[in-house]
Amino acid sequence: MNTVLREKKNRWRKKTLRVACWNIMSWNTKSHEILLEIREHKVDICALSETKRKDKGTVKLPGYIFVYGGVDQCKRASAGVGILVAEKYEPFIDNIQYIDERILVLSLNSECGKTHIISVYAPDSSRKKEETDAFYERVEAEVRRIPSTEKVIILGDLNARVGNNVLPGIMNRFNEE
Repeated sequence: MNTVLREKKNRWRKKTLRVACWNIMSWNTKSHEILLEIREHKVDICALSETKRKDKGTVKLPGYIFVYGGVDQCKRASAGVGILVAEKYEPFIDNIQYIDERILVLSLNSECGKTHIISVYAPDSSRKKEETDAFYERVEAEVRRIPSTEKVIILGDLNARVGNNVLPGIMNRFNEE
């Protein structure tokens, strides 16, 4: 590969932010496995849903910072969201807003401007419509609070359903193969 092409590729890599989202179905016994996967895929920021962590806080882990929000300590663990941020982005963390156990906003301030990462975990289809509507209204309110000149990235499990109609070659009943 010629030198000019290599330099362009390296410059592009330096400006690339690798983001992901993952419904982990509980952080409690899987933290080591989750970190291995995130590292293997070179993910810089990963929104985690269904963490089932109680309270809210920030934990330093090898190579990452884990910001999480969940239900109160006195409640049964459910829902919960988190964001894993690569250590190299720690100096850029500007603000953390714990909205509730389903919405978490992390703001980064870098030379590229301000970026807001919103980690979400929507109620599933078995929940009441009012609960789902209220969730989406809270997400919309958070997005509206952010100035239009700043970047917004919404990541997480939106529990979207495409139905259970069979579409040959695309989808079988209940999304099963």
